[in-house]
Amino acid sequence: MKLTTYGLAVLSAGSLLAEDLFNGKTLDGWTVDPAALSTHWSVADGVLVGDNPDKKGSVLWTEDDYGDFELTVDFRTESPDYDSGVFLRGESHQVQIGISRSLKKDLTACIYAPIDGGASYPAVSDQVEKVHKPGEWNTLRMVAKGNKLSTWLNGEAFVDYETKKWPETGAIGLQLHAGVHQKMEFRNLELNELTTAANPRTPNVILIYSDDVGWGDLSCYGAEKIQTPHLDKLAAEGLRFTDAHCSASTCTPSRYSLLTGEMAFRKEGTGILPGNAKMAISPDQFTLPDVFKAAGYTTGGIGKWHLGLGDGKIDWNGEIKPGPRDLGFDYIYLMAATNDRVPSVYIENERVVNLDPADPITVVYNYRKDARIPDDVPGTAYPDGRDNPEAMTYYKNSHGHNQTVINGIGRIGMMKGGQSALWDDETMSEEFLGKAREFVGRHKDEPFFLYFGTQTIHVPRVPNEKFKGKSSLAYRGDVMLELDWTVGEIMKMLREEGLDENTVVIFSSDNGPVYDDGYEDGTTVQTSTQEADNGHDGSGPYRGGKYQIFEGGNRVPFIMRWPGHIQPGVSDALISQVDLLASTAAWLGVEVPAGHAIDSRDYGAALVGKDPKGAEIILEQARTQAIRQGDWKYFEQGKQNQPHLYYLAEDPGEQFNLAGEVPDKASELAALLAKYRKQGLAQ
Repeated sequence: MKLTTYGLAVLSAGSLLAEDLFNGKTLDGWTVDPAALSTHWSVADGVLVGDNPDKKGSVLWTEDDYGDFELTVDFRTESPDYDSGVFLRGESHQVQIGISRSLKKDLTACIYAPIDGGASYPAVSDQVEKVHKPGEWNTLRMVAKGNKLSTWLNGEAFVDYETKKWPETGAIGLQLHAGVHQKMEFRNLELNELTTAANPRTPNVILIYSDDVGWGDLSCYGAEKIQTPHLDKLAAEGLRFTDAHCSASTCTPSRYSLLTGEMAFRKEGTGILPGNAKMAISPDQFTLPDVFKAAGYTTGGIGKWHLGLGDGKIDWNGEIKPGPRDLGFDYIYLMAATNDRVPSVYIENERVVNLDPADPITVVYNYRKDARIPDDVPGTAYPDGRDNPEAMTYYKNSHGHNQTVINGIGRIGMMKGGQSALWDDETMSEEFLGKAREFVGRHKDEPFFLYFGTQTIHVPRVPNEKFKGKSSLAYRGDVMLELDWTVGEIMKMLREEGLDENTVVIFSSDNGPVYDDGYEDGTTVQTSTQEADNGHDGSGPYRGGKYQIFEGGNRVPFIMRWPGHIQPGVSDALISQVDLLASTAAWLGVEVPAGHAIDSRDYGAALVGKDPKGAEIILEQARTQAIRQGDWKYFEQGKQNQPHLYYLAEDPGEQFNLAGEVPDKASELAALLAKYRKQGLAQ
């Protein structure tokens, strides 16, 4: 969508980059006269307390100096007369943000700067009495950049000021002014150092979005039949989540929710899309790449798309618009849908790559047994697997993948033309990696966001020669090795470019695992709710897989690595991919326009390991919808909408339906699910 930026707000890197100046337990990192420390400053119940019954003045200073920064402080006082404030960049120039009634009026969030020779408070707001809440917790936000200073109080923009004389750096101080007894309380002191776009403190972000990879498919999640050393290393250096969820148990709706912050069931045309579907996301919707664009990032999308293109009729032989570049991406190199659907070509920006105009592409989706593209339609004709099953030399078709045969593999959909543009299934990972290297190389000196959607391990599973036969789990295991290698190559690229310490890398999947998804590829299948492949269960301990509402369908791997900012470890916080948009926006200081991303909430603290709990409630989607509230999960399924209630803390495999035993809880969650079907989680 067309973006609006929001002044100094987009300079902020928000809570994910923020430094906690106060740890809630001690005064480590602060300094003051020893006598004042024992009488004036203390910590109680996670709150920093300043109290001067002797009416003497005291300032508690940070041990470190700071230059350009954003500082957020929660404060409260019940004292009728208070004369406090926050010193910025030391005491010598007396630049301070007031929390004060010293001039017989409330000057909270106003700027005190007598060094400039004019009024002691040269920047005053007439909104203080309206916005300040004496006796309650208030939030004061300050942004200092160069000689410019801006303040906000309780979310309201207050005053801007440019001082004439101000040091470039200095300590931050909390003041108790002499002459009045006051008790001041402070908490949530978060400071974020502001940077220019080229400053290495501004991190790049790469989101690796894998396909059909289940919770139990990685050895760092417990897989024994397959080893994923590169993903294990990523997890060891980052935060591995045990209770992370895609929003749906199939690809298109999960991708829609990830990029829009909206559950896909709210919008028609977001099911599993054919390769010629119109774009599911409207150009006027606010998206995850829009967030990064608003914060000054260059954005790229490489790999699997599967969210439709165009506005209902796609000209594969000309400009394909609208497309992802109308959704906030600066550059794209992608497949239109999936590797088992035509057209089997790559698209770069708005055009098919390597297309010969003399061999135009036609794509038709019609599932009638007698449907064919007429012979008189121009373009190279490919075998149809229904007429020529012998042409499917790579795989036999188990169901639904027997229309156009490309590279010896039956696909869904019918296609003619574009022979010079056809992709090579075996080198697809290398193709996408090459484009990722080019994108990063072009933009390594500026902050970038790269959405990297892998085709692995979706069907048809066509491993590169270097991985074919290297696992004990047939082609599905082989392409898991290829996916792991791909992640390793991305990390290697970042190290070679000197970017690995300054890049947030996120790995996840669009849904749970599936085995027979249309081809006979050597994968051993049990039943739909007990899917196992030669002793390997891609769902781990969870029931179900792709297409299903059970945990195995939407509880997926989620790893987040950011050296120096995310402490390596394991988190049991409940998180959903739909919340990435709002969390990123809060991190980067970008405002989400009203009415957009209505299911996305800011859980940035959980994503960086500061909040062990995460979301109170999440929604999940398959053919029905489910609600998670803590360890409770509820959904209705079947022709009779039979209620299902599970307590996952004791029954992670969803074997014991408690709807009849705990009817009050079932009714409570049924009502909540009905509520959130009608309104957004963030509304």
